[in-house]
Amino acid sequence: MAEFTEKLGQAMIDNAQLNFYPDSKNSKGDFGESTPEAYTSEHYNFDQQWLLALGSFMCAYTGDYVNAFESTGNESYVKMNLEDAWDIVDANSFRETAQSLITAGHRTQFQPHMQLIASYRETLDNAGGLMKFAVNVIPNAALPYFQKKHSMDFRQVAPALGLELTELARMLEIGYGKATMEHDELLRDMPSVDNILAWDAVRVVNISRLAMLAGYISQEEAEQYASQLKAQVQDTYDSWRSVGVAYALGAIIWHPSQTRAEAMNRTVSMLLDDPRALVNKISFK
Repeated sequence: MAEFTEKLGQAMIDNAQLNFYPDSKNSKGDFGESTPEAYTSEHYNFDQQWLLALGSFMCAYTGDYVNAFESTGNESYVKMNLEDAWDIVDANSFRETAQSLITAGHRTQFQPHMQLIASYRETLDNAGGLMKFAVNVIPNAALPYFQKKHSMDFRQVAPALGLELTELARMLEIGYGKATMEHDELLRDMPSVDNILAWDAVRVVNISRLAMLAGYISQEEAEQYASQLKAQVQDTYDSWRSVGVAYALGAIIWHPSQTRAEAMNRTVSMLLDDPRALVNKISFK
């Protein structure tokens, strides 16, 4: 399976605001004769709206429409992004990539990362009173404590996980909910995440949608692929918010830069906080 690259996020329009559907003037809150809720109700049934809600976590980040299957780009633009980001150039390459995400995805590849985050959380949660105080008030105090506690050297661990040393430290701090970030709205919920299935499920919805818009597959096939992980997502999480937090953590594990972490926290929070977004209109279960 081709690895998703940051190009897709960079290629879409500015994500400073949510873009709801074609022809909406979102920056001014002016939706003409329609509203996001009216638009989606008119154009999509409940199952389709549920898939749109799931996919909207990625669309909020890329700047694409969060309440519509359409894209901010035309067909040639969508094709370019699918090829650059996913090496998807036709129906067969889409099916291969989508099936890989459905059956394994990054949730399998990143199991060692999640295990390390879980161990980091447990170690710090069980630290003695003085040490717990220290790791909560002294920047980076937790990192050497954890390494000493487990006779571990992050200089050896980081390359094994495909990370730079600074990336490993940032991933652990974010996973524990203690990172220093300008946009930290989701941090308090990060320690509750033990499964990043959402990171794969959201991406399946979006590549299915884009492959349909590129003309590679029919809408029926797109919806079939997009819905493959729906039951697992509903079994794994208890709300749209928990999906969004897990999606953000998966994205940060994949590429734990400060800039990306900030952008993920900001855009997912922006989506969850907007009453017009489908995640606040469509029941999760």
